[in-house]
Amino acid sequence: MRYAGWKGVDPFWSEQHLVTSRAAILALHPPGTSRDRTPDPLALLPRRLAVSITRRFEPAWVGRNARLRLPVPMVDAALRDLAVAFDPPCDAPGEVCLADGYAELRLEAAPVAPVTLRVRYSFVAYPSPPPDAPASLDPRERARYLSPNEELVRVTPGIVATARAVTRGVVDSIERVRALYVYVAGRRCGDAFPYALLGAALPPGPPQRGFYDCRMMAALFTALCRGVGLPVRRVAGYLLYPDALAFHHWAEVWIDDKGWIAVDGLTGETSAVLRDSAWIPYLGAVDYRMKVGILPRVFTGSPGVRMPAHWTMLERDAGDAMCTELIDAVTLDVVWTDTLRVELGETLAA
Repeated sequence: MRYAGWKGVDPFWSEQHLVTSRAAILALHPPGTSRDRTPDPLALLPRRLAVSITRRFEPAWVGRNARLRLPVPMVDAALRDLAVAFDPPCDAPGEVCLADGYAELRLEAAPVAPVTLRVRYSFVAYPSPPPDAPASLDPRERARYLSPNEELVRVTPGIVATARAVTRGVVDSIERVRALYVYVAGRRCGDAFPYALLGAALPPGPPQRGFYDCRMMAALFTALCRGVGLPVRRVAGYLLYPDALAFHHWAEVWIDDKGWIAVDGLTGETSAVLRDSAWIPYLGAVDYRMKVGILPRVFTGSPGVRMPAHWTMLERDAGDAMCTELIDAVTLDVVWTDTLRVELGETLAA
């Protein structure tokens, strides 16, 4: 649907999807905020939020001594005063562990019925600006976030050649980041990405398919930035829009005189693939987020189940919540189901 809309074949994308996507972002901002442009994330005041995730594991995919996990958000300048309440089931005996980064139930035996875990987080959320006085980047960290080979990130000769061509003549680091973002966002439409088509190796240059998901875009953007010497780390977390609570990937680029700055491809889509210049990208700051990983070093780890060889994720609106199902793409069996809710609390003084 999105790809067809981008190509001008189906009007639903521009007439309905873009409108609802923009409305989801605007829901965090005060009434009366202009709907004609990207709202400024830095205009948001600190706000108390409560988020809950309920995950139902189907027993066919859970073995004995399984460690079933849910994420716990990272505390940083954009997420403070975190409190976590973990509610393991009483009918699935095991050891409960609440640690930095995850909440876990270590089962004593393989279950015969679904196992449901629930965790609730409350915190004060802030928009994510660059730090006021960034420290210098440790040389080992710089080398890590310039790595040419990191999961989906491949800094190949084709990637380097493309990145250099896109940034030719651009000296300022922020403007180089902007140029690479425009290159990626302006030539790709956000949609589900068929990872099975990648095979054993990624292509030597930028993918030629006309669509990506947020994970693939973050990886491609990371590779291009690293191709011209800009350290980048990929971030995993949750969008906290009440009507579009969802797992998401974005990136953070190290700028020597600014520190880590956020770059998110989300507004690449809400700008109608950069056709609407008023909906500029999130570059340097993003709105409220719940960060659960900085890849490849910090992440929740395995959810604790046997994963099918080929799987997909389906999201659906469940009224006051968002449901996400991980499904075996061959048998269509459900592996687990997440139910996510967010409650917007009071705003606080800046």
